[in-house]
Amino acid sequence: MGSEMCIRDSINDDGGIGGAELELAQMDDQSDPAVSKQKMTDQVDSAAIAVLGPTFSNSAAEADPVHLRFSPHLVLAFTTESLMGTVPDVGAPLACVGPAFAHRPAPAGGSHEFNWRWLDGRPLVLVSLGTVSAGSGTRFLTAAAEALGARPHLQGVVVGEINPEAWSTGNAPADNVMVVPRVPQVELLERCTAVVSHGGHNTVCETLANGLPLVVAPIRDDQPIVADQVEQAGAGIRVRYARTGAAQLGDALDTILAEPSYREAAQRLQRSFTEAGGASAAAQRLEALL
Repeated sequence: MGSEMCIRDSINDDGGIGGAELELAQMDDQSDPAVSKQKMTDQVDSAAIAVLGPTFSNSAAEADPVHLRFSPHLVLAFTTESLMGTVPDVGAPLACVGPAFAHRPAPAGGSHEFNWRWLDGRPLVLVSLGTVSAGSGTRFLTAAAEALGARPHLQGVVVGEINPEAWSTGNAPADNVMVVPRVPQVELLERCTAVVSHGGHNTVCETLANGLPLVVAPIRDDQPIVADQVEQAGAGIRVRYARTGAAQLGDALDTILAEPSYREAAQRLQRSFTEAGGASAAAQRLEALL
C-alpha cells in the first residue's frame, strides 16, 4: 500500500484513509470567527466518525476524530504561518507551503474580455464575491458600487449585478465604477490598489500575493476564519456582509488606503508566500514520501 497524504482545501477535507472524501456543509456568517472555526471542526469530526468510524471502530474514532481527518504522514497547508497566526496541532507533520497558483485559461466565447482602456491611472479597487456567491450578492455589491461612486478619486470594478433602484444618490453606476459579470482577476489584480472580497481563500491569497490590502465581508464556510486571519495579520478590515452599507464600506476603504500599515502587512504576507515555495514546495514534500 502506498503512502497516505492529506491535501486540505478551504471547503473540503480529503482524507488519506481509504481515499474517503469529507464534504463540509455551508454555514452562515458568524460574528465570532472562533465560533465558525469550532462549528467547522465539529462538522468535520462528525462526518469523519460517521463515514470512517466503522472501519476503525466508533469508540476509537469518537475519542480522537482528528486521526481520521488527517494523514499521519503529511498535511499540506496552502497558506503560511504569517497568515494563519497560530499553527494548529494536527497530530501529524504539517507543511505550510503557501498558495499554489496556476494559470487560468479564458473560457470559450471570450467571456473574460475586459476593457483595459477604461483604466485611467486612478487607484483601482476590485470588488468580488467569488464565483459561488456573486449571484446572491446584489445588495452588498450595490453598496460597494455606491461607496466607490462617492469617491471620484478612485476607480472601481464590481463583479456581479447591482440594483440601480437601491442607489441613494446620483446615477447608478457612477462614471468611475464599472460593473461586469466577470473579470480576468489574476491579471486585473496587478493593476489594483485594494480589494473588497468575501474572504474566499483563493481571492484573498491572490490579493495578498500582490501585496494589496483588503476589506473582507465573509459569507459562509471558512470565509469568517480567513477574514479573521487577514484582520489579525493587519492586512485588512473585516465587515459584516449582511449589515454593512455604502457608508461603512467607504469608511473601511478609506482606512486601508490611507493607513500605510495595511499595505505593509499585505506585503509581509506577500513575501511569506514567495518564501514558502507554493506548488513546487508541495511537490517536493510529496515526492519525499515516495
